[in-house]
Amino acid sequence: MKVLLTISLFLFAGSCLPPQDGCRPNTTTCMNDRPYVCSGTERWTPVGDTACADVGAVCCMTSDAVHACVPQAACVEE
Repeated sequence: MKVLLTISLFLFAGSCLPPQDGCRPNTTTCMNDRPYVCSGTERWTPVGDTACADVGAVCCMTSDAVHACVPQAACVEE
């Protein structure tokens, strides 16, 4: 009976991951003044744990073609 209960709990527990965002893996973006990267499971994941403004920077596209916390002068148009 224990084995059956364990298997049932495992099958119906569901995933602890949030729903997929449908982003393209390894792409970046800015949300809420923080850079995010799209994971291999198509979910936006924050980079670091601090908002850009907290370190005197802004979140934007850089010349390296990634979104990051940088001084305003380092931002390029997307």
